Amino acid sequence: EVIAGFARIYPKDDKFKEIFADKELPVENSRNKKVARYILCELEHDASGNRPDYEDGDISLEHVCPVNPEQGWDQLVDRDIDLISARIGNMTLLAQAANREIGNGSYEGKLSAYRESSYKITSSLADSYPQWNLESVANRQKKMAQKACAIWRIEQLS
Repeated sequence: EVIAGFARIYPKDDKFKEIFADKELPVENSRNKKVARYILCELEHDASGNRPDYEDGDISLEHVCPVNPEQGWDQLVDRDIDLISARIGNMTLLAQAANREIGNGSYEGKLSAYRESSYKITSSLADSYPQWNLESVANRQKKMAQKACAIWRIEQLS
């Protein structure tokens, strides 16, 4: 009975991936910030086998394209930045000190910090995405959706 009850609200894999691929989490809301950190920590666990604690104060939520970018983001117009900033595909994990150091700088300026990151989901950004734009965010988020579907799948309901 429990499984049948959950089956009514449990989304099929394709629907889950579709919803996840479009997911936005504006982090001005502290609950969304926790949710984003939790999701990214679980994706990191899947990628590396290490399970960071999403409540660890040394882990920061890095916006690849900053909410308030400085110089170096001229390829994106304000409308694009608004579309990108809250997408989970635009977010990654980074140590607090590294995040403070790179600030709201350009993508190219952030790449060395990403490469040196102990978080696999972050270090892989540099090699996977030579540029950061709307297409990069959408592609990364679709890949994240694939992983997320496997992470949170309940076999009895799939």
